[in-house]
Amino acid sequence: MSGKTTRFTDAASGSWYYDAIVWGEENSICVGYPNVYSDNFGVGEAITREDMTFMLMRYAEYKGYKRAIDFGRTDEFKDYYDIDYYAWEAMTWAVTWNIMHIKGDPNAPKSEQSLDPLGKATKAEFEYMIKKMWEVNGVSKGSIPIPEKGEPAPAKTAANTKTTDKDKTTTDKSTTDKDASKSDTAKSDKDAKSDDAKTDSNDKDANATGADASDSKLADSVSTNEDAANADEAVDTEASEKVETKETIEKVNQEKAQAIIVDEEAELAELKRRQFKELLPYLPIFILFPIAVAGFFIIRKIK
Repeated sequence: MSGKTTRFTDAASGSWYYDAIVWGEENSICVGYPNVYSDNFGVGEAITREDMTFMLMRYAEYKGYKRAIDFGRTDEFKDYYDIDYYAWEAMTWAVTWNIMHIKGDPNAPKSEQSLDPLGKATKAEFEYMIKKMWEVNGVSKGSIPIPEKGEPAPAKTAANTKTTDKDKTTTDKSTTDKDASKSDTAKSDKDAKSDDAKTDSNDKDANATGADASDSKLADSVSTNEDAANADEAVDTEASEKVETKETIEKVNQEKAQAIIVDEEAELAELKRRQFKELLPYLPIFILFPIAVAGFFIIRKIK
């Protein structure tokens, strides 16, 4: 995730978890704390069960796992109304696929069981839910590396790479020295045959040395210009990436806002439907009662 950043101000750049948060935000998995629009991720804070379920559902979408939900699966639990609007779909998804860890007597009716959406999630509950998600989607089970608080990231192998490069440089230098030694020996033998040849050779060597020096300066100049051009290009690329990242974050936030509005409208419609369903049995009473009262007074007046 080199060069990428996150909007979460409490995520320390270079920390063992930083790349994971950047990746999660880029793929619409991570959300803000204490609300989804916050610029804090909640580093160091305990995550709630509904937030954990929300991010797990988003991860399932990213992986292409089963995503369908059965509306109404959460309605009968005793703490159903404690679920925040943005997490209702995720909680329903988890209950639909038996991924959610339900609290209470498993043999008791739902009205006596609890989803505990605002409770603090534990590592054991997270492992339970992700293993159930794997099981539902036919994914082979594996170990889940969950680092302890403050545990550093695994060491990188850059040191090994540097050591290899150094050994290679040493080998190249040794080979060059050997070649130079052979060249000097051949040159000495040739100079011993003739003083004139030696003089000519010295002149040629001097000219060659001057040419090599000129070529070296030219190469250094070209290399410097190329380095400067590469540096300018790197700065431009970094600036462009920052602009693209900002635009991407704004676009994701807009999409999240639109999704929340849609969810609120759906929740309001569902609430109205349930209220109407609850009042439906009393509808005949509301209609017949005024008629009965009017009939009573009419009969008394006739008598």
